[in-house]
Amino acid sequence: MAAPPTRSAVIRALVEDNPGAYVFCAGNFVGATPELLVERTGRLARCRPMAGTSWPAPDADRPATSDEPTDSDARQADDSAPLDNGAMTPKDRHEHTVMVGPLLDRLRGVAVRVDATDPVEVDAGPLRHLATTVVAELPQDDPPRALGLVAALHPTGAVAGHPRDLALAAIAELEPDGRGPYAGPVGWMDSSGDGRFAVAVRSALLGSDRVVCFAGAGIVDESDPTREWVETEQKLQIMRTALDTSAGDT
Repeated sequence: MAAPPTRSAVIRALVEDNPGAYVFCAGNFVGATPELLVERTGRLARCRPMAGTSWPAPDADRPATSDEPTDSDARQADDSAPLDNGAMTPKDRHEHTVMVGPLLDRLRGVAVRVDATDPVEVDAGPLRHLATTVVAELPQDDPPRALGLVAALHPTGAVAGHPRDLALAAIAELEPDGRGPYAGPVGWMDSSGDGRFAVAVRSALLGSDRVVCFAGAGIVDESDPTREWVETEQKLQIMRTALDTSAGDT
């Protein structure tokens, strides 16, 4: 029987299998997330909210690309061939709009200028998401530090919902066991207040005798339960693959 995967082996597998993702480790909580919550560099803040998901058919021949396109890519519509299965739908675009709008409103509350691209489709490992690139100019006098921006933006609609207060109340009722570190902000901040934080999705808690994997999907009026289940399974496969690859490694 193969030995349980070690934390270092799982992290190596996540790095190798998920180019462009934010691979993180906080104690025994590990993962590879595609979503940037916020990055602060001086008076500029950048966000990369994602919502709306599609995936190729099992036998689709699609080259792997990074989920973190260049700035020029973010300003253009993606011209890749459509996916064979689960192509983006009006539901996905509605889900993305519901998530991005409140984030922009909260960012405008702490910034002097906020600019956002139109959403584009980007690859994130085996999945594809709608992503919007947001750049904000912070005030010259006493600009918020990276953690202050996290406090203003988290939780986003992608992991909470809209309206946020009602969504959080529903989550508390429907998820009595709590999420633990799943979907929380994970990142760093330096002494100047600059930093980068991602949203800790596609993750797992590594235990001595079991591993708990986390993934989720955005639910709106147009959601189809079967498709949402398949989407969640697709996201879970990212951690499953890393665990299978790293089993028996040290």
